Amino acid sequence: MLPPAPAPDAVMFRTTPWRTAGYIAVTALAAWCGAATTIMIMSIATGGFWRGVEFAFSATVIAPAIVGSALGIWLGGAMRVWARVSAAGVELGNPRSLLIAWPDVETAVQRGRWIFTTVEVVLRHDAPVALQEAKGRLPRERVRAGRRGYPVWPALYAGGTDAFAAALREHGVEVRRP
Repeated sequence: MLPPAPAPDAVMFRTTPWRTAGYIAVTALAAWCGAATTIMIMSIATGGFWRGVEFAFSATVIAPAIVGSALGIWLGGAMRVWARVSAAGVELGNPRSLLIAWPDVETAVQRGRWIFTTVEVVLRHDAPVALQEAKGRLPRERVRAGRRGYPVWPALYAGGTDAFAAALREHGVEVRRP
């Protein structure tokens, strides 16, 4: 259950289980194709074509299973994190939320590529945050170089990283890369 929006113009960013499962499936398929191609090239180069085929199919079952499991664990936690951008500020939840007013947001730092992209909302020094009433965990806080920040994974959101960054820019927050 989400807390009520802090302002009527709030734009919600969150993912669905199907979107997360799709990302996991595509990444596992890419890992399978990469492993199969590498093993086949190595087996042809060494002259053991049929033995390479047998090994390639057994290894390409294991590689996607490992990659898919790791991504499932990583994205499973990220799937519960949601963000809401409004005139009041940026609200981050997991499912318990905190509201950061716009004057307290110093910048947003975008790291990574594709589904590994994170946007970290960095607070001004000693900026307060308002906790919204809801049950559950708070979003994870990360401290870098003495600055507090809250990372979100907007690549999993319906609009993607570009839509989330545009919503932040619309309210005067600079979104930059490190």
